[in-house]
Parts: sequence; structure tokens; C-alpha cells
Amino acid sequence: MRLHDLRLPENLDVRPRPVLLGAAIGAAAAVVAAAAWTAVFWAVLGAVVGGGVGVAYLFLRARVDDLEEEAELFEDASALSEGATRDELYAEAQRLEVEGRSAMDKDELAEAVARERRE
Repeated sequence: MRLHDLRLPENLDVRPRPVLLGAAIGAAAAVVAAAAWTAVFWAVLGAVVGGGVGVAYLFLRARVDDLEEEAELFEDASALSEGATRDELYAEAQRLEVEGRSAMDKDELAEAVARERRE
């Protein structure tokens, strides 16, 4: 049997069907649109997550800076407390015009003096 001898069955309808063609085109368009919306979704999600990470970083960086400053202040106050008497610290607090100095103990005076010296 040769190729040109092949015949389609008589009941096979091979005419173009506009409804099926439209459905196929619509399905292809839906797949493309879904892929586009998916890309947009992931881009927006990435922006939101990235922004959140950025804000969290800024917050944590500020907190770390505060902790480092407090640690340095503690070191300065400790050194002052160990190297001076209460009266010497009180005189320095008076010179720096620290408010509430008369009610402070030695460690509080050392911290207040260290804080005022930093400003």
C-alpha cells in the first residue's frame, strides 16, 4: 500500500471549527496571562519581603548602635567610679550642671558624669 492510496474515513469531519479554535487561542492566552500575573505576584512579593528585611535591618542596626553606646558608657562610668571618690564625682557633676546630683549615689554620679561628657 502506498501513501497516496490512504483514504480518510468517510465519516471523519476535518472542517475548521471556529469554536474549538477560539477555545484553543483563549486557553493559550490564559496560560500567558497567568504566567504574567504569576511574575507580577512574585515581583510584588519580593518587593514586600525585601522592604520588610530592609526595615528590620535598620531597626536592628539602630538597636545594636544603642547597645554599643550603652556598653561604652558603662565602661566609662565604671572607670570613673573606680578612679574617683563620691565627692570628686559630685564636684564634676556640679561643673557639668547634672540635674538631681545631690540625690545620686557614687555609681549614679559616675554614670551621669560619663553621659554628660559624651554629649
